[in-house]
Amino acid sequence: AITDLQRIIADRISQKINQPVTVGRYVDISDSLHIYGSYFAEAAGEVEKMRKSPFTERAWNSNHPAFEMSDTKSKIQNSK
Repeated sequence: AITDLQRIIADRISQKINQPVTVGRYVDISDSLHIYGSYFAEAAGEVEKMRKSPFTERAWNSNHPAFEMSDTKSKIQNSK
């Protein structure tokens, strides 16, 4: 939703100034992991991935196919 808002704002600014405006990078980092003792072993692998890999390997651009599918599903639901 936020990346859609970015795109809408960029389009409106582009129309007002009559120049192309592109959307920049959107980064959302949520690091408030609530891992309870009984789940620690299951989460340890994910935590290790976060430590060893850059966030770009775990992040998607707003034009990622998963977002396109989500938009399409929503449009199909609304057309019924």
